[in-house]
Amino acid sequence: MSVVKVQEALLLALLKVLGTIRQEILRGIRQQGFPAEKIGKVAYAVICGRVPGVYTSWLATSRNVNGFSSSVYKGYTTEEDANDAYQRAVMRGAVYSKPLNKVRNISAVRRQPESMHTDVDKGSVDYKDAACVVVFRGLGSGVFDDWLDCAELVVAVPGAIFQGYQTRDLGQNAYERARRNGDVQVFSARYS
Repeated sequence: MSVVKVQEALLLALLKVLGTIRQEILRGIRQQGFPAEKIGKVAYAVICGRVPGVYTSWLATSRNVNGFSSSVYKGYTTEEDANDAYQRAVMRGAVYSKPLNKVRNISAVRRQPESMHTDVDKGSVDYKDAACVVVFRGLGSGVFDDWLDCAELVVAVPGAIFQGYQTRDLGQNAYERARRNGDVQVFSARYS
């Protein structure tokens, strides 16, 4: 057997062993309650977690958000987008290393019904993957381009209502209908 063939055989054997080790590592991560991989995401912005920041692996991100009450984070397809979202949160003063329910007290004028008069489901999608997120009730209201631009307005806020939309136009239209119907409300908070 030639030296090249031996090297190829050894390399293939090594790759097989490494593949098996990788699968065992991922299986162990899953058993700890962490999803092993987040497909298509290369960076994560954590604005409310044990150590807020931008992370380039789901494992590092999950260590900061899993088991952390009211964690707020989002995965992005580029590290630049994750950094931009995180910096916007820093500029707003919306980065927390304590659970949100520990840093603020929410006061609503009166108990809010769980639903609204306005039908806001048309064109709605999962808020983390939406083209825009509309906050109808929370510590602020409006139409936002990114989940991390409004998360602190609704996370751990009793009575908050928000929805993701496929397009900004759909979100803007839903917000305007809700506003006309009196379904938009802003609560107040006292920060400690």
